[in-house]
Amino acid sequence: MKTNKLTFIKNTPKYYEFIRNLRNDKRVQDGLLEKNVNITKDQQQKYMEKYESNFYICLESGSPIGYIRHINEDIAVCVHPDHWGKGAGTFMVKELIKRHPNSVARIKLDNQASLRAFEKAGFKKWGYVLIPENE
Repeated sequence: MKTNKLTFIKNTPKYYEFIRNLRNDKRVQDGLLEKNVNITKDQQQKYMEKYESNFYICLESGSPIGYIRHINEDIAVCVHPDHWGKGAGTFMVKELIKRHPNSVARIKLDNQASLRAFEKAGFKKWGYVLIPENE
């Protein structure tokens, strides 16, 4: 996929449901640090009232295919499974870093797709985040 087909825009209420549905998609759950499936519309609305400006949407030919967010300079990216491996994640990371150059990413060690996307965008591995085993 060539990035000239991709567009990077600020989040608006128009995309809340896209983000919620993608976040609830079981196919993306293994790559997420924080598993929270079955987010309701009400939960999403309340969350977006607080964090809408922290999200950006990636469009391909006008349709949303992924989102990226930064909260406290921590980045999380999610691409719709139909668009995995086509460069959308790297594109979003590069675009976000233009606006928020001090951002960092916490990525699961086994999430090879995210590791590749961030490395292609110019990130390097720096350390580890350790969590209790019961997580």
